[in-house]
Amino acid sequence: MRRLLVLLLILSIPATTLAAPSAREGLMKTPDGIRLFYKVVGRGPMKLVVVHGGPGNSLSSIEPDLSLLAAKYTVIYYD
Repeated sequence: MRRLLVLLLILSIPATTLAAPSAREGLMKTPDGIRLFYKVVGRGPMKLVVVHGGPGNSLSSIEPDLSLLAAKYTVIYYD
């Protein structure tokens, strides 16, 4: 009986609580014609803008370290 109760409690948790924050990504064009890739993760009220840090790197090198911030912040990566 106790296991059934625990199972029912787990199943009652909304799927959005268990899922990772959804990412929105795309390309934007600057006024001088440069295309920039962006990725937005999380929906928190405060926004963090993240730059990958140098030539030859990409956002995939820092994304694992910063992914936990998406639980409380909107994290905006651009590359």
